[in-house]
Amino acid sequence: MQFCVEHETLYRYSVPVGLAPHRLRLEPRPDAGQVLDRALWIEPLPVSRAVEADAAGNLSVIATFAGTTDQLRIVSRFVILTGAPPCLPAGGLPPLPWSPWADGPLSACLYEPQ
Repeated sequence: MQFCVEHETLYRYSVPVGLAPHRLRLEPRPDAGQVLDRALWIEPLPVSRAVEADAAGNLSVIATFAGTTDQLRIVSRFVILTGAPPCLPAGGLPPLPWSPWADGPLSACLYEPQ
């Protein structure tokens, strides 16, 4: 399946402010599928941008700024092609494994479908 995702964040300030470094987590995971197109717009233009991956493989962009501004606008857009959804077995989904909460104080909130 192909997905197009667009996300916009806009902050407006009543007076000019200095911006701290921002960590933007707006990228698909590298193993989520084939990224066909990607764009990231940041206003005001950062003085530096770096891409990092955390221990779980999630990508983030670190943007640092200089000077002051009365607004911050971030627009992220990507198109991704994912694999086909898996087919369910004839009997439906298999039962879930035992939960560590099954015997705890929240056990009344859990139920087994009949």
